Amino acid sequence: MPTMIWNNFLIREHGMTKTLLYASMILFILTLNACATNNKNNTKEKRAMTKTSLLKSKVAFRLNISCENAAMRLYLNGIQIFEDKSELPIEMEYPINDTILNGENKLTILINDKPTKKAKCSIDLVAREFNNFEMTPKKILTLSYDESKKHPIEETTPMGSYSAYDDFKPSDKGDVHIGTPSLHKHKKSATYGSNASIIHLKFDLATPFPRWKYASGDIILNKPYLDLSMEEAKDLQKNDSKLSKLYEINHAIYKLAKAKDIDGLMEYFKERNVEMDKALFDKPGTTEKELREDLRKQLNNPDMELWEISEERWENHQIVFRVDENNKLAWLTDLILLNYTKGEGSSRYTMKFRWDGEKWILTR
Repeated sequence: MPTMIWNNFLIREHGMTKTLLYASMILFILTLNACATNNKNNTKEKRAMTKTSLLKSKVAFRLNISCENAAMRLYLNGIQIFEDKSELPIEMEYPINDTILNGENKLTILINDKPTKKAKCSIDLVAREFNNFEMTPKKILTLSYDESKKHPIEETTPMGSYSAYDDFKPSDKGDVHIGTPSLHKHKKSATYGSNASIIHLKFDLATPFPRWKYASGDIILNKPYLDLSMEEAKDLQKNDSKLSKLYEINHAIYKLAKAKDIDGLMEYFKERNVEMDKALFDKPGTTEKELREDLRKQLNNPDMELWEISEERWENHQIVFRVDENNKLAWLTDLILLNYTKGEGSSRYTMKFRWDGEKWILTR
């Protein structure tokens, strides 16, 4: 709270009338030193109490990624946020407003084991005021992995409570709660062809967003996708009735893209568009308008062509499917892939679906 003169402080904080205030002025003068000292302490306490939480305003959440010697995948709440197989040094940030949840969250890094290299990754969860690009982001937590250290995850933010009202500093009464990080090994499988280290960190905080619908999706597979054998993956791809419907809905979307039917495509993107508007604090309809225009330009660009998928491949389910780590989102790889006809490069739309009892819904 801003420093106030004594009169105003009493009127605003205690509701005293001017009459009572004037009657008390003589006593105030006699005890000036004591009151000044107490007022100084009270002002500090009030100032601390009236700090606002960044999390209660329009906020932009980001994951700042810094890795080297690491073929890795990054997940938030089981959704793959980023993947890099190069093992080259990387420094980047990734927006996550449409993925972070109001309440409990889980951040996960999966890093391939390389005996000849010491992988190092640091993931910072940061926040700043939305659209305030001049503001220095506030760091909420760090998930760290460094194979050169005796305890690879020792630089991860310690378990405890932290205050969003005080720059996310430790606080017994904090409103951000961070759990204990865990580290375990993943054995090489058909769907993930390398031994790997998997690091998890759970945290709980408030956001200004509703609970995103992807979090309430039904479980898709009977076991984690990364643990499937080659035979299990092939059997699911060909014979699972639920996944058969995934191929059907993607085939329908592909045919609309091929026909350049933007109105038809938008029917499938409804949930995704509505939630993106909320995540970006936009007026309803903003995301749909922007996506319409983007697809119209891309699909009608004479210098781009849609990757051809034969009817035979659709009928035989010969497009690889993926299921996210949370076992709640699935997609087909490179479904809408537009290649440049001159030179190199492409533009793609990865579409993730949740299973809702009896149908697939495009949600991201």
